[in-house]
Formats: sequence, C-alpha cells, structure tokens
Amino acid sequence: MKHISLAAICACAALGASAQTSLVKEAKDAYGKGKAYAEVITMITPAFTNPETSQNAETYYVPGEMSFKEYDELYKYTQIQPSKYNAADSARMGKMLVDGYNYFMKAFPLDSIPNEKGKVKPKFSKNMINTLVDHARDYRAGGVFLYNTNDYKGAYDAWMIYGTLPEIPEVHKKLENLNRMTPGMMPSDEEISEILYNAGLAAWQMNEFDKAYDAFMKAKAKGYNKKQVYDYAMAVAQQGGHEDKVFALAEEALPLYGKEDPMYVRLILNHYIVNKENDKAFEVVNQALAAEPANSQYLVFRGILFESNGDIDAAKKNYEDAVAADSRNAQALYYLGHALYNEASALSDKGPANPAESQKYFTDVVKPVLLESIKYLENSVDEEPADTRLDALRTLQNAYYALNDNANYEYTQKRLDAMK
Repeated sequence: MKHISLAAICACAALGASAQTSLVKEAKDAYGKGKAYAEVITMITPAFTNPETSQNAETYYVPGEMSFKEYDELYKYTQIQPSKYNAADSARMGKMLVDGYNYFMKAFPLDSIPNEKGKVKPKFSKNMINTLVDHARDYRAGGVFLYNTNDYKGAYDAWMIYGTLPEIPEVHKKLENLNRMTPGMMPSDEEISEILYNAGLAAWQMNEFDKAYDAFMKAKAKGYNKKQVYDYAMAVAQQGGHEDKVFALAEEALPLYGKEDPMYVRLILNHYIVNKENDKAFEVVNQALAAEPANSQYLVFRGILFESNGDIDAAKKNYEDAVAADSRNAQALYYLGHALYNEASALSDKGPANPAESQKYFTDVVKPVLLESIKYLENSVDEEPADTRLDALRTLQNAYYALNDNANYEYTQKRLDAMK
C-alpha cells in the first residue's frame, strides 16, 4: 500500500509539472488565436512560481515576445487610425515595451544554462536580441507616454532601458551595424544623456531619491553637464541624506557655474562648517572673492564665517561691503541689520544704572544704532528671496519693543501672523 501510494504521489507530481509546462504552450497558442493579452498573462502567471517552470527560459520568453507583439499591433493601429487612440492607449504601449524587456531579462540567463553535456546552446537569445534592437528607439517615446499619464515608475523604467540598452554587447554591435546603413539607429550619447536626465526627474517624482541621483549621474557621465543636472542631483542627494555627495557635486559645479550661482560656495562652506573645518571654509570663500571681489553673496558668507568665529567687527564690515555691492541683497541687509541690533543690545547692557543717565544714554547711544538696524531689517523684508524674512521680522519686533514703539510692534506682529 505504501509503494502504491508513493507511486500515486509521484504520478500526481509529474502531472502537475507537465500541466505547468503545457500551460506555457497553451498561453502562447491562446494569444495566437486572439485571446486578450491580459488574459493570457493571467494564464501563464502560475508558471513563474512553479519550481518546474520558473527556471525555464521559455516561461519568460513567451510573455516577453507577446508583449512586443502587442506593442507592434497597437503601434500599427495608432498609425492607421490615430484619432481613435488616446493617452491611455499610448501609455499601454509604453507598458508593453517595459514588460517585454523585463521578461526577456529573466529569460536571458536561463537561456544560457549549460545542458547535460555542459554545452551552452541558447534557444531564444538571438530572437530576443533582435527584438530589443528593433525596439531600441521606441523606449524614448514609451517613457513619454507613461510620464504623461503620471506613471512615473513606468516612465523611469522605459527611459532607463533606453539609456542602458546599448550597453548590452550584442545589442550594441547590431545597432552599430544598422547605424552604418541607417544613421541614427544608434542613439547618440547626447540623446541618451537627455533621456537619463528625464529618468532622474521621473524617479524624483516618486521620491525615489537614490534612483534619481543615479540617473542624473549616468546622464552626467554621458555628457549632460547643464547646470540643472548638478542642482537636481544635489537636491535628491540631500533629500536622500547623502551630504558627502552634495559636497562632491558642489565642488565639481563651482568652477563651471559658480559665477552665476553662489549656492555651490554656500554648500561647500556648510560642509566645512559642520565638520568644524573653518580654515578650509575661509580658504574657499577667499578664493571665490579673489575671483569676484564685489560678489555680495560671497561677502555675506565670509561675514557669517567671521561671526561664527566671534570676530563681530570683521563680520559687520563684510556685511556692510555686501550691502554696498548689492543694496537689494536680502541676506546682506538682514545680516547687517541683525549685527547692528546685536550691537545696540550690547551697548544697552553697558549703560549706566542711574535712571536719569540711563535714559539719556539710550537716546544718545543705543537708539541711533537701533534705528539704523531697523532700516536694514525693513529693507530686507521687502526683498526676495524670503529665506531671511521670518528672522528679520522677529528681530524687528524686538527692536520696536526696545524703542517702545507699540504701533510698529503690532504691525510687525501682523506680518509675522501672515507668514504662519
């Protein structure tokens, strides 16, 4: 009885395996007879996890081939009757391209497993390579279709495939041969770099900061060196918590775009300040000022460094020079106004204890400095960018309080409330 039961179990197992193997063929036949693509994929899905079929190249080659055929059919009809197709249909085409690629990537390694004699005899790889070559340029538009329907993951996948497909040696060789006969078949590095940049934007939309960073860096490696690739790569690196990458990119961008944007110097300085390397910070900002002595923002940065080192006089001098260089620099105005407010506070603390003398001292010594402070702080509030506006208003409120100017104190409170 035990022997019979064991045989029965083995037979059932064999039948199960056979059923899974035949399922792949049935799915292929069903698609050939017109069964809907989605239904056929549902049919074949159990084969992806069954131990008897999950390691067979054909299990993935078949749905991959179907995906590309489905794309080709959709493409054909969009060319014949474009008015009948919408963005969703186009996005479906993009999805077919991505799905086909993903199935093929699973099939390739399984198609190169040595047989029982130790020989590798790929059965599907040649067809897969040819199919990928035929559709190599389609992934560019496929990504656009997906992006336009807010499928950012699909767009990212399609554009990364476009950018990396020529790296597959067999694909690269065939594209090169085709390019000799039909120039443009091989995407140029410039084209690839732009699409990889777009892939970074798509990943950023998903808050996939590391993927976005990698895509931006691949774009840069292919020659995309516009300012925004540095700015966006630094932004996602910062959001991903990779301050070391932000610093490295800022150093690289500084000689290229430092003259048009002081952000790179600021980021480098932040790195050195956080790491308590003020000497290096001074070296950077002094080099920047040597090249651009009247750069208002660099003077602000140096003033902040002096202030952090406790050299208030030097800090104030740099803020004054920054305002002189650009009287509408909100940060320069704020820091000079704040420095003057601190100076007035320090003078007030040194005042005489006698009430009669104290009032005269405040009027003659402290009040003029407070009023000068208010002038710069108010001007800073009116300028853009607004990153120092909140601090300026808070300092102004303190200054008006010290002057016993209730009307302006209340007005400043209203401005603070409006920022909440």
